[in-house]
Amino acid sequence: SQACPLLEYVVLPTGGLSPAETYARQFPRLRELKFVREWDSQIHEMPICFDVIAVAAETCVHVTRVVIPRAAVTPDFVARLLETPLRDRVTSLCFTNFFGSFSPQLWPEAGLQLVRGFPNLRELAGPFENALIPRMAPTEFFE
Repeated sequence: SQACPLLEYVVLPTGGLSPAETYARQFPRLRELKFVREWDSQIHEMPICFDVIAVAAETCVHVTRVVIPRAAVTPDFVARLLETPLRDRVTSLCFTNFFGSFSPQLWPEAGLQLVRGFPNLRELAGPFENALIPRMAPTEFFE
């Protein structure tokens, strides 16, 4: 990060954790903070290194977009994330979608709590109909 202080987009190995839990805090000009873990057995698990995530949220002052796996959208994760400075900076929220029988589901209440928590939100991607528990039409979810 010191060699290239202007980097706004970085992809590095994370050892099974998400960029937000590992290297993101080293790149203060990042525009996007990803909570998605690598392609291993932990991909469906929610981020757990909240102390590192909080530092990344403080340090990465240019972040306006967050990418969050559906599995991470628990009431605890949402509450902790909304306690960070990201609350006022995020304008774009993307729920990632995993396909297959082991695809984690999104509880509508937790997803809506997250969406409502970003007062400057302008862009929302997902969740899709097959991601919702209990099953419901997208129009019902957003009503």
